[in-house]
Amino acid sequence: MLYQDAVLPHDFRTGPRVRGVSHRITARIERESTEQDGAIIADGGRFGSWSVFIRGNRLHYTTNNFGEGCRISSPAALPPGAATLRADVVRTGDDEGRVLFYVDDEPAGEGVLSPYRQYNFVNEPLDVGRDSQTPVDDLYESPFVFQGTIIDVVIEAFGEEVMDYEVLLEELMARQ
Repeated sequence: MLYQDAVLPHDFRTGPRVRGVSHRITARIERESTEQDGAIIADGGRFGSWSVFIRGNRLHYTTNNFGEGCRISSPAALPPGAATLRADVVRTGDDEGRVLFYVDDEPAGEGVLSPYRQYNFVNEPLDVGRDSQTPVDDLYESPFVFQGTIIDVVIEAFGEEVMDYEVLLEELMARQ
């Protein structure tokens, strides 16, 4: 699924369903300064959701399950200017996943995502370039508008089965 430029919120039932599923989110962005932050993409809010955002010049992937959240943060500082950001999320267990970050196809950190559940109880819309209603993560307040430019966001879902993330990573890198 390709999301380009600013996308208005839509009914949550029509958005991509990636909770608990192995997937990749790739965003091409431009920032004039490392001070510019905001939500790249957010689906849902405080009570059920996920989000990819920049805060403190770091890339973050977060989930929220009725207030039980998990945030994975990249330790790598993001460059100003044009950049391609990517989060590969691999389901590695019934309630666990692994997030691998990339900046311009270079590894930029990883972490274990737990809980990582398939439940779809999102009651807020998908937003590109903002988190417009309640915040997915307590690291920011809504609306958390991205201060740079989003060229596009692409979401690729790979499936519900539990995967060996090293094998999947090799397969994904071979497609580059």
